[in-house]
Order: sequence, then structure tokens, then C-alpha cells
Amino acid sequence: MSAPSDTARQVRIGMILLVLSAACYSTAGLFTRLIDTSVWTMLCLRGLVAGLFILAVMLAREGRAGLAQFSVFRSLPGLVAIAASVLAMIFNLNAYLNTSVANVVLIYATAPFVAAAFSWLLLREPAAPATLWASLVALAGVAVIVGGSLGGGGLLGDLYAMAMTVFMALMIVAVRWGKAHSMVAMACASAFASFLITLPFAEFGQVDGRALALLAAFGIAQLGLGILFLTLGARHLNSGQAALISTLDVPLAPLWVWIAFADVPPLTTALGGLVVMAAVIFSILQGRRAPAPAPAPEARS
Repeated sequence: MSAPSDTARQVRIGMILLVLSAACYSTAGLFTRLIDTSVWTMLCLRGLVAGLFILAVMLAREGRAGLAQFSVFRSLPGLVAIAASVLAMIFNLNAYLNTSVANVVLIYATAPFVAAAFSWLLLREPAAPATLWASLVALAGVAVIVGGSLGGGGLLGDLYAMAMTVFMALMIVAVRWGKAHSMVAMACASAFASFLITLPFAEFGQVDGRALALLAAFGIAQLGLGILFLTLGARHLNSGQAALISTLDVPLAPLWVWIAFADVPPLTTALGGLVVMAAVIFSILQGRRAPAPAPAPEARS
């Protein structure tokens, strides 16, 4: 008889962790504006710091036995999650450096609908009709945002943001798909992978004391805690719910940049953002009426 309450408690814990993750991820635009280095240097040192931080958390929780969690490499969901996470990191920072913060986060607001598509393909979790309708509305909003960037120099960044959204959604679904494995190890591995992949392109001569301190904060506060909370929380919710909550960084990210730099988004971004957020809010409200998520399928190794 305790199962329903236990399930409800896990869902609440998952939601809290994903809210914390969204708050952490929302600082990416702020850090990219504050740190004056190349994108490859940022990705490299941020990945190193985040990987060391998550590894320290694993060892603090379980000692050397925690290293056994890296068996995630033997599972297909783990490998998919790691690859998707690394690609999302690379596209994420490139997006922030090539278009406005508002454009990036508002395009990312379509992640719940992309996740719903991946969830159906990989887990056979059906999407509710309301989610499908909301996705069409959200795509219309993204079209408005991208249309405003045509000829304005931000189109490449918008395309990066779309790619980042696809891979973030895929990672969220892979975390639920691989629920039987430790996805904390996946988070650690993906952070170190981003460090190794970008190491040949990093320019450490650009990094002074101020930049190093900011990069350390970037790696721990934004990526380390962000991906740690995401991987711990997403396993308790269905993919659509997890992606929906992760879009809470949409209103937060432009807020930090506006406070720090008075970066006011263009009208097309504001209009497109309203359309996207309306679709997300509608989907959240409809989701509250949905039954509890069914257990995710066992991961295939």
C-alpha cells in the first residue's frame, strides 16, 4: 500500500532536482558573457572542473566502490546519454556566443516536444494529443524567433540552439531509458569527454586569474551541479515532464543577462518567446491531469 506514496515522493524529489538543475543551467549565458576566452577553452576547462567535481561527489558518497558505477559504459542508454550530452554542451556554448541569450533559451523551450518524440521512438511512451498540439504552436514560436535573426547575424546561433535542444532532449530520454544504471557516472563521463574532445583546440594562454576563477565557478555551479541534478531527477519522471521542468531556465537566463548587461531582447524574440512559453504552460497544465508515469523499460546492454 505504500507504493503510491513512495512513487509520489519520488516524483516530488525528481521535480525539485530538475528545478535546481534548470536554475544552474540558466547561468550559462551569464558566464559566457563574463569569461573572455575562446569557446573551446571554455568548454575544455569547464568540462575538466565539472568532471572532477562530479567524481568527487561520487567518491564522497560511496568511496572507491562508486567507481563501479562506470559500468554505464557497457549499456547502450549510457553511451547514447554521454554522446548526446557532449554534443549538447558544444552546441550550447556556440549558440550563446552566436545569438542572443533570449533566443537560445526560448528555442530550448521546445525541448519537451522533442523529448516526447524521442521517448516514443526509444521507449514507446505515447505523447498526449495536447503535447502534440502544443509542439506545433511552439515550433511556430521558434519560426518567429529565427525569422527575426535572418540577416541580423544570429541565424547560425539559432541553428546551434536547435541542435543543442535536440541533443539535450535525447540525453533526458536516455537517462530515463537507462534507469537501471547509474547516470551520475554518465554525467561525470560526459564532462570529462567534453574536456578531452576540446583539449587540442584550447588556448590556455588566454586564461588569467580572473578567467580561471570564473571558469571554475562555471564548471561547478552551471555544468557540474546542473547535469548532476538533471541526471538524478530525470529518472523519477517521464521524459516529457522532465524536459518541461528543465525549460524553467527560459525566464531565468535572460533575466541574469539583463541584470548584468542590460541586454534587452528584440521584439521578434519576445513575441516568439511568448508563443513558445504559452505552449509550454499549456502542456504543463494538461500534464497535471495525466496519470503517473509508467516505469521505464529496462536498459539494453
